[in-house]
Amino acid sequence: MGSALEKFEGLEMVDLGGAGGLRLFFFAEDFNSPPDRWLVSIGLTAGGVWDGLEPFIELPGLSGSVAAGGADELDYDSFSDLLFGINIVTGEVIAYDPVAAMPAVSPGGTSPFFISPAQVAAGAADGLGLLGLEIDGIRSDGAGRMVFSGRGGVIGAIDIASILASGATDAAVYALVLDPSRTFDDLTPMAAPTPPPPPPPPVPGMSPWGLLVFATLFLVAGGLASGWRFGTVRS
Repeated sequence: MGSALEKFEGLEMVDLGGAGGLRLFFFAEDFNSPPDRWLVSIGLTAGGVWDGLEPFIELPGLSGSVAAGGADELDYDSFSDLLFGINIVTGEVIAYDPVAAMPAVSPGGTSPFFISPAQVAAGAADGLGLLGLEIDGIRSDGAGRMVFSGRGGVIGAIDIASILASGATDAAVYALVLDPSRTFDDLTPMAAPTPPPPPPPPVPGMSPWGLLVFATLFLVAGGLASGWRFGTVRS
């Protein structure tokens, strides 16, 4: 099967733990039966090298295109433990459980999709319809949302928990930026800058007399420690 794969898109490495080990997930098409598109994975050694075993078809039946790849980017969301993927042609979204080896289908949705092409096509322009703006990037924010970007001038977000609980609704997909005059391609996470350490607490104010008393006490204490002796001075 491996020699028939083409139009590779989206690379995401996931540690399945235990015997599952490391696997590299990606989209590909079968040269012998386009435009059927698959989510495929290969095993990796501990050093991140292909283990030599045949690729495994994780999820068939995704939308493809003879002229264009279709299914595009992948990103693993640690909040839900799901692998998310998008399609630049149809706007469809998949959410795949790599440990259970099965898709997460939203309530009322159509397998194998988290958000189906039909739901995108029927969605509101400021809701599900945003996924139809040639989505070309997707990244988890680690807090229950998938942020996406599209060539149609959108940066938006998908509320994962809302869709898992109530299905794919327009309220669960919203724009962060919507500007048709711009083109957004891919996304990358950035760590928040580390704030500088707080300044040391100020030393309480002290008057000159206070400093004099403090210096005198310090001098006397030091003298006693050095063996000073006090007595009556003879005249």
